[in-house]
Amino acid sequence: MLTCSISGFGGSYEWGCQRMLELGLKWLAAHPDFDFRGQYKEYENIKGIASPLTAAAQELDAAMQDDPTLRDFGTTGAMHQYTMHHLAYIHIHGREAWLSELRRHREPGDFFEFDCEAMRPARDLEIKCGPDSDISLERRAANKTLV
Repeated sequence: MLTCSISGFGGSYEWGCQRMLELGLKWLAAHPDFDFRGQYKEYENIKGIASPLTAAAQELDAAMQDDPTLRDFGTTGAMHQYTMHHLAYIHIHGREAWLSELRRHREPGDFFEFDCEAMRPARDLEIKCGPDSDISLERRAANKTLV
């Protein structure tokens, strides 16, 4: 499935965002009347918190976590919130409109074919974060403008 980077981090973090997007799209296809308005509590100027307010939003959240690797590694609030925003855009405007809008703002290298199984992180992967992590070094090498 053609997609665009959600996190900008790559690696297992981006895999998690893309997997949540994939699972969320599957749930939304089965619930085409779902309306994102009033479903989540978010805060102005506080990122990483999108709390479900309804049973339907709780179902969507559970569906987005319905993968053993996601459950093993866990997901961050930022992964959830930003993936939700992408899901809402796709649900309202369609997948092609989402890709078209992102092409206006993103670099060609941010687009790729997502294959859940081929890209699945190893179960014994140690995820390292911080300025000297593999993810940060990989991103800095890909985008020389980052410090």
